[in-house]
Amino acid sequence: MVQPQGYVHHNSSLVCKLNKAIYGLKQAPRAWFKTLADTLYKFGFKSTKSDVSLFVRHNSSNVTYLLVYVDDIIVTGNNSQEIETLISQLHEKFSLKDLGRFNYFLGLEATYLPHGDLLISQMKYAKELLLKAGMNNSKPLPTPMSTDLKLYSSDSEPFENPTKYRSIVGALQYLTMTRPDITFAVNRVSQFAHEPTLKHWKSVKRILRYVQGTVEHGIVFTKSTNFRILAFADSDWGGDLEDRKSITGFCVYLDNNLISWKSSKQTKPTPPTIYCDNQSAYLLAANPILHSRCKHLELDLHFLRDLVNQKSLFVAHIPSPDQVADCLTKPLSQHLFDRFRHKLRVFLCPYLSLRRGIRDKSEKSELESG
Repeated sequence: MVQPQGYVHHNSSLVCKLNKAIYGLKQAPRAWFKTLADTLYKFGFKSTKSDVSLFVRHNSSNVTYLLVYVDDIIVTGNNSQEIETLISQLHEKFSLKDLGRFNYFLGLEATYLPHGDLLISQMKYAKELLLKAGMNNSKPLPTPMSTDLKLYSSDSEPFENPTKYRSIVGALQYLTMTRPDITFAVNRVSQFAHEPTLKHWKSVKRILRYVQGTVEHGIVFTKSTNFRILAFADSDWGGDLEDRKSITGFCVYLDNNLISWKSSKQTKPTPPTIYCDNQSAYLLAANPILHSRCKHLELDLHFLRDLVNQKSLFVAHIPSPDQVADCLTKPLSQHLFDRFRHKLRVFLCPYLSLRRGIRDKSEKSELESG
C-alpha cells in the first residue's frame, strides 16, 4: 500500500493501520466471511462439515439453510416466517438487498414448474461457453461421445492451443453441475488436459455440439415426502487401454430426485503397508489356496448375510438396460443415452421450449410474409 494523496508523510517507516478490511484486498473476503459466520453462529446456525459455506439451523420441527458465496446468499427452509425473521435480523447487521425468490445464482438458473417441480439449468452459462469456444453456430449432435471412440495420450498431432483446451474443458466441468448426461464425456477429455491432441480437441468439440442442441436442458427436482435412498454403481473394469484403470460411476437418488453423481477414473495410490500378527492372514495374502485358513473370509461373508437377513442392507441385481450408472462409465448409443438421460432427470424446460416454438413460428411467419 502507498500513502493516500493529501496525507503524505516523509517518514517511510510509518505504515497504515486498518480499522476494517478494505474491499478489494485479498484479506477482505476472509474478513467478511468471518464476520458473517460469527453473526450466524449467534443466530443458532452451524456450519456443515461437507461445505463450510453452508449453514444449517434446526429449531424444533423447523430447519433453515443458508448458503454463502462471498456476498451472494441463498436462504431456504420449511418455515417462511423464520426465513423472513432471519432476513430482518441480517438486515439490521448488514446492508442487504432481498431479490425475492431464487432465480439465478452463480450461473444456475431456476425455473418453477407446475405442481411444485423445480428445474435447475445453466442455459446462459452454456450459451456463453459456446460463444467462447466459437461453437455457437455449430450443428447439434444427439450424443456427447461416439460409441466407438478410443482416446489415447498420443493418438494424433498435438493441439496447437493447449491453454484453450484446458479453459474449455474446465468450463465444461462446471456445466456438469446440472448436466449429469455429459459427466462421463467431460471426465474422459479432462484426462488429457496436460498434453491434448487434435483428436482430444475433436472430442471436446463433439461435446460442445451436443450442448448446442440441449442448451435449454436442466435437471428437475420434484416435491416428495418419501426419503428413501437409491444408488446405482457401475465400473467398466479396466476400460482404459493404456493403464487398464477402470472408470467408476455412481448416481444417488433421494426418492425420484438425483442428488449426487460422479464419473471418475480409479486411482492407484502408493500401496499401504499393513503389519499383521496373524500368521494365517499373512499366509493367505501370499497364497490364497490355503482354504483351511479362510475363516476370516467366512466370517465376513456371514456378517454381510446377517445384515441382509436383518434387512439392514439390500443387495439387488439390475439388468444392464436399466443400469443408470452405465452412462457415467462408457459412451452409449443414442437410444440408450436418451433413455438414461431421462432417468437422470435431465429434461428440456417446457416453458423455454414453448417460448422457442413461438419465436420460431413468428420468425417463420415473418420470412413467409417478407
